[in-house]
Amino acid sequence: MEKLVKSVNALKFFYGGLSSEDKTQKDALQSPNERQSHCNIVLESIISPSIRSLADYPGLLAVSVETLLQSCADDNADVRLNANECLNRLIKGLYEISNSKILVELYKEIKKNGHPRSLRAALDRFSRLSHNIRSNKCRPYILNLLPCLCRISQREEDGVQETLGLSLVKIFKILGPFASESEIQGLLASFLKNLSHKSATMRRTACVCLHSVILNCRKQNLVIGPLMNSILDILLQRNTDRNTVL
Repeated sequence: MEKLVKSVNALKFFYGGLSSEDKTQKDALQSPNERQSHCNIVLESIISPSIRSLADYPGLLAVSVETLLQSCADDNADVRLNANECLNRLIKGLYEISNSKILVELYKEIKKNGHPRSLRAALDRFSRLSHNIRSNKCRPYILNLLPCLCRISQREEDGVQETLGLSLVKIFKILGPFASESEIQGLLASFLKNLSHKSATMRRTACVCLHSVILNCRKQNLVIGPLMNSILDILLQRNTDRNTVL
């Protein structure tokens, strides 16, 4: 446990709020190889049976997942690659006993809506684990996820948009039927804004997400009509604007 705590603290201190001058000094003290070593220690410790038997194991697991997600946004590509692999191995090693807790920690990272790489790592893993969400937890999850997805939909990073599109398809297959009509309308409105965005990636993601939301909601007949009207309004407006310019 001591090695785990030491490595978590070292990584958290490195990724903490440091000025550029302090960060340069910190780089000299903790090399990329050392950060990779700390990630490996976090992984090996948290999946070991001796650690899993501790009373405060849930807290240790939470901080381990959080730290590895932070490491996924490291400036060094090798550290990022290693952190992603450690996160995958952690999920695989604890899949049978702690997938509910891991889902909670991934949701927390999604809610933060922070660094693009950490957000993408959390979205991707959450979507791949979402089929494990128990039916009595589906409604709370979709209720809390929808505002997060609306905020993420307005981010302009191509990588975030691509991951959002792929992840939402998987998430909504499980959670979509548990969303209310008004909640679905709110999410659709967020993606409708992006249909006329200058970014082709955002437009593509909006189309994928709109299709997935409609496909997996409970009352398709009640939402598809207003959606089609909104899309037609957007097309007519764009045509009007083009004619005005000409």
